[in-house]
Amino acid sequence: MLTFLPLDRIQSLEADMQQSDYQPNTAQRLLAEEVIGFVHGDEGVSAALTATQVTHPPSLCIRTCVS
Repeated sequence: MLTFLPLDRIQSLEADMQQSDYQPNTAQRLLAEEVIGFVHGDEGVSAALTATQVTHPPSLCIRTCVS
């Protein structure tokens, strides 16, 4: 897995995925934002989120909305 997220955060995401109220693809979105940020910087993440919001609701924001 390509991420610099702390292991405890990854384990927390894995635990969240087992919950009945888990929002599908939350972990995938967070990891995608992290990779985009690593490769393209914050401006790349912003551009990707803007492009995503054109076709999806704003609730897809993970990196900038979840600490």
